[in-house]
Amino acid sequence: MPQLSTRASNGRRKKPKPGPRTITFRVEGTLRSDPSDASASIQHPASLDHSSAAPNPAADEFTNVFDDPTGMDSMANVEPISTKKTSNNYLASWLTDSAEEYLRILYESESPPGTKFCDHCHRSSNFLYRCTTCLTQRYLCNACILTTHRILPTHKPQLWDDDTWVDVSLFKLGHVLNLGHRGEACSVSCDAGVSPSKLLVGDLNGFFTIQVRYSFTTTLLDTLNVYVTLGRTSAHKFYSVLERISNPGFPDDIKDRYRELMATHRRYLRLLNWQRSGHGFETHQTDHPSSHALDCVACPRPGHNFDEEEVSHDELPFFRAWVSFDGNFQSVRKDKKVEAGDICLSEDQAYVPNKQQYKEWTGQQKEPQRTEKPTCDHHKAGNDTTTRCFVPGGFVDYFRGERFIYADYALASSYAHMSRLGRLTLGMTYDVWCHYQTNLTQRVRNLPSSITLPPDLDLMGAIPKWHLIGHEQACYVRWSLDHTQHVGRMEGEGPERVWAHLNEHSGSTSEQGPGARTDTLNNVAYEWNFEKMIRMDQHLSGKFVEARRMYLEQKAVHDDLMEDLPVEQVLKWEAMSLTPVQGRDKKWSSPLMDPVWSGATRWLSEGIELEHSMHNLRDEVKKHGPKPTPQQSTSINKQRINLANRIAQHNKKRSQFMGQLIEHDLDTEPAGSTNVGEPEHTDLGLPSSFHPPTLSKAGLTSLADLEKDLRRGMCDDALESVRQLLGARALALNYKRRHVRGEVATTRAEAKLRDQNAKVAKVRWRYENSRDALFRLGFSDSDHRCYQLITVDDLRSLKSYLEDISRGVGQGYAKISWIWRSSATTNTDDWQVNALRVEWFRSRERYKRWHEQLILLKREMTMTLRTFRTREEIWKWKAHNGNIPPGMRCYALKQSKFYGALAHRALSAFQPHLCDRIVTLQWSVTWLDRNTNIAGFLPNPSP
Repeated sequence: MPQLSTRASNGRRKKPKPGPRTITFRVEGTLRSDPSDASASIQHPASLDHSSAAPNPAADEFTNVFDDPTGMDSMANVEPISTKKTSNNYLASWLTDSAEEYLRILYESESPPGTKFCDHCHRSSNFLYRCTTCLTQRYLCNACILTTHRILPTHKPQLWDDDTWVDVSLFKLGHVLNLGHRGEACSVSCDAGVSPSKLLVGDLNGFFTIQVRYSFTTTLLDTLNVYVTLGRTSAHKFYSVLERISNPGFPDDIKDRYRELMATHRRYLRLLNWQRSGHGFETHQTDHPSSHALDCVACPRPGHNFDEEEVSHDELPFFRAWVSFDGNFQSVRKDKKVEAGDICLSEDQAYVPNKQQYKEWTGQQKEPQRTEKPTCDHHKAGNDTTTRCFVPGGFVDYFRGERFIYADYALASSYAHMSRLGRLTLGMTYDVWCHYQTNLTQRVRNLPSSITLPPDLDLMGAIPKWHLIGHEQACYVRWSLDHTQHVGRMEGEGPERVWAHLNEHSGSTSEQGPGARTDTLNNVAYEWNFEKMIRMDQHLSGKFVEARRMYLEQKAVHDDLMEDLPVEQVLKWEAMSLTPVQGRDKKWSSPLMDPVWSGATRWLSEGIELEHSMHNLRDEVKKHGPKPTPQQSTSINKQRINLANRIAQHNKKRSQFMGQLIEHDLDTEPAGSTNVGEPEHTDLGLPSSFHPPTLSKAGLTSLADLEKDLRRGMCDDALESVRQLLGARALALNYKRRHVRGEVATTRAEAKLRDQNAKVAKVRWRYENSRDALFRLGFSDSDHRCYQLITVDDLRSLKSYLEDISRGVGQGYAKISWIWRSSATTNTDDWQVNALRVEWFRSRERYKRWHEQLILLKREMTMTLRTFRTREEIWKWKAHNGNIPPGMRCYALKQSKFYGALAHRALSAFQPHLCDRIVTLQWSVTWLDRNTNIAGFLPNPSP
């Protein structure tokens, strides 16, 4: 007798022991003969009444491809098939001969009852129900659905509402589950008038043996699909769970149907894709031929959720569609042998374009050579970059690393889908946009004619925010999204989040053949977009609340900064353009770049910062003591190496500014001079290291005056920090005295006070360090008054002085500390204003991006509503056009109601934000006025 193979513990099938060969048989003429001995592999739960249902004419050869060959009862009607045939051969045969028939059966499951009589009590009823969980197709009245489900509370009934089958719950129909008395009602509780309690029940079923060879209900296939996509688990794990539930402890008693489950699931996905794309219906003018993809509902799609003619010229920049491109090197397919006749059921119909055309085109392309070496040496599937959905046609494979032609093809393929009903401006973020945009115009001329980009395409590029950190400053100025207008708070990192999801499927996709892998990726992308779609009401509402708060906060910060700056200077800045400009030296500049100091100013500023770093390192060495731990020693050594490198870079420029003055001529050696070779005790050779006569003789008086200005600015900053820290310390001490009780709380509060004291001491050192340098360079008359020595008595908060000293005894001798009455000026020096210029521009751009974010969110909310309404009306149009069976009409109306329900739920969530006048998008206001009111949507004519 033939012997079946079994699965190993790791999911692979064990090689069968030697014995008679396994022979596969095919039933002849299945579609025209009585299939009573073999049921269709895909069965709707409501169509499996094996006791009374008529023979199913949809059964075909696919049913028996994986049947148990030990069933010899049908030997008279079978012929042997060559064992060289693979599952791909059978899949191709099913697709050609039987797929349409299976789709017809799926549509028939949505057909109306065809009778007004209950199949149980045989009485006429205006309301008929069916159960999608029961393995019978019976139409029941209200009383009978409750009677037959008296002890089946987890079943899912549906009600016929004259158009479609609508999900209802047994609970709402009046079902009461009696847990005692063998399912009968308790007479005591009924007499006492006790109301039943509500109970939430969870249930999951496994395999059950019935008189068919094998069958997988659509409920099981739907559940499997959710687990392997949204749940990100493998199909084998799901199958193992079903085995455990079916027969705990004896899994070998369950016949191995894993291979059949996988084959059936692929076929079922094909049927689902056909259904969801409207296969068999009349073609609507907005339909994309053969497209099974679910597009983003919130992104601009001309002719679908907006028309360019509706948008004013001022608002049009907010209607640019942005996509992100990135490569994923973890979602790979192993280099395994491909079975003959490998077939894909979704290629060029969803998110992956035609792979053969793509492979041939990329193999023929030679990327243009660079004419010059790129200045930025940072390095290292397209999706939309705001709501992070997969873009149809934008999923391509890499064959030889990350070549730009792969991105070119994905960009063109996705744009062809997005712009099929009208022109669209486009934006793209890419980790290496600074390199990618070079020769882009030349490369796109070679694209296939079917996806060629228009020559006048308005394309804008940028670098994602998290990747921009590794680029040079010019990239930050030219390609930063923080400096790009009309993009809001978009960060451009959408693919990174998608990859995290997709990589969890790579264990399965890496083992699959090319066709099955493409089907899986398309399915994962569809379910990802579906999940985004149904949660868009929560997603956009939450983002709007956050954007509103941050806009007001950043606007207040910018307004505060405006108050401390000269009005004439601010007016001058407001008139400046932010467009980056390339100078004669080929370097890019912009008002958003860091202040461009003269060489001497920059060198002196870096020297002062180095002094602070050296002091911090000396403090850390002192804190660890003479015998630090190995970990502490390693940390100190790393900091010393880094500091030594910075000092070496600084010293390379010293001769340029200090001339022949190398060794300082101070009267005393710098502190710690005995620690020879340690970078934290190095003298930097700034002008303050020399006597004024020496500087004058060397012609460095102007350089010394420049350091004086910088030192004064550092003293002013330090004094302001001291004042703030003293106030914070006073508040913390007062809080401790009034509210802190107990040993633990007291210890924590004292630790915080010690931290405050350490911060005060560090800022005090910074002040005194710059004051000493200023003193060596030469005090002016005002310097003696503004920059005095800070004593311990001076380190008292203003509130403490007012409460403890100012109103105490000895008023004749009391005086406020000089740090609270210092006449040190604020931001009036030219160099300080120049430093704040960049921060003024950046703070303005911060609140502007949040302002744009609010406008973009209103645009996305309105587009989401319009997309749902458009799809609702399209499916309604399909239901009433063409000569279609009742089941197809009911399915179309069901889809129409689904999108209508999404639209009403989204409108309820969006309405408060769309009516918020903090920002105004006139395009949105106009559409809402014409299509909605307080009660909801106004009647919408069919598109």
